[in-house]
Amino acid sequence: MAQDTVDYNVVLADLEAKRDALDDAIEGIRKMLAMSGLSVSTNGAPGATSFTLDDIPSNAFHGLNIGAAAVKLLDITQKPLSMQAIADALERGGFRHTSKNFVNTVSTAMYRMYQEVDPLVVKQGREWGLRAWYPGWRRPRRDDSETQETTTAEAANKEN
Repeated sequence: MAQDTVDYNVVLADLEAKRDALDDAIEGIRKMLAMSGLSVSTNGAPGATSFTLDDIPSNAFHGLNIGAAAVKLLDITQKPLSMQAIADALERGGFRHTSKNFVNTVSTAMYRMYQEVDPLVVKQGREWGLRAWYPGWRRPRRDDSETQETTTAEAANKEN
């Protein structure tokens, strides 16, 4: 019986063509999900997608309040963002506002969400992310000296 020989160059070319087709399909689905505003699953790993803030559709945040829009933005990008980046992306995504200082307005909304009992967003350094990305996150405790200073200041105000 004659032994068949395998042309590995042909096999390799076939596998590479299939891989390229799969990569194109994956990227197309990611873009479709981002345009529809659905989340892109990356197993909760911040920064694991290839989206940039320029990929945000111009109507992504239509009809949402600032908090919901920021959460949706973080869910789409899957990476922590600075306050400036969040404000810029919300504006690019069609968020309508009349604020003269939109970064401050967004900052206020983000801090209010962060102060909730079970916040959706957390602050890590200068960036904000979704709490789901940080399963071991605990709210930082207030420094005892800060509490003491507040108590002393409150007592002084009551005496006056």
